[in-house]
Amino acid sequence: IAAKKSRIFDKIYINADDIIFRKIAERNKVEFYLRPTGLGSNKTKSDHVVFDFLRNINCTTVSWINSIAPLQTYEEIREIFHYFNKNNLDTLHTVRNNHLHHIFKNKPVNFKKSEIFSRTQELVPVKSFVYSTMIWRKDTFVKNMKTKKFAFFSGKVDE
Repeated sequence: IAAKKSRIFDKIYINADDIIFRKIAERNKVEFYLRPTGLGSNKTKSDHVVFDFLRNINCTTVSWINSIAPLQTYEEIREIFHYFNKNNLDTLHTVRNNHLHHIFKNKPVNFKKSEIFSRTQELVPVKSFVYSTMIWRKDTFVKNMKTKKFAFFSGKVDE
């Protein structure tokens, strides 16, 4: 719904591996793309889902508005897409800047245990992917998939 309300997309697709989602697309008056069954397992990589879509749909840019973020507003979608275009990006992923103390594999990421404990506002933020919206330019994504076999982070990237 938010993607439609944003009024920035030429076409909106529900991309799924099961025909049952066609009814949802029809009910919402959007397009439906049935991807191959092999791209629907829990082992499927996002690079392959996007690559399959881009090889079969005529477009210059693709935006993945993720169903895991149902509270994302149409204003936010517009703002994200505007930022992507304004900065002439090839790839954009939505992230959250976390001003929290992070430890990875028992080692501090953005603070030191050997010093006085840092205040959160003094920390370098750690970015966490929120996956609400991702955008790619088709030509850059396809080129990377063909040459490097991955493309989630292609060309000029920002988070």
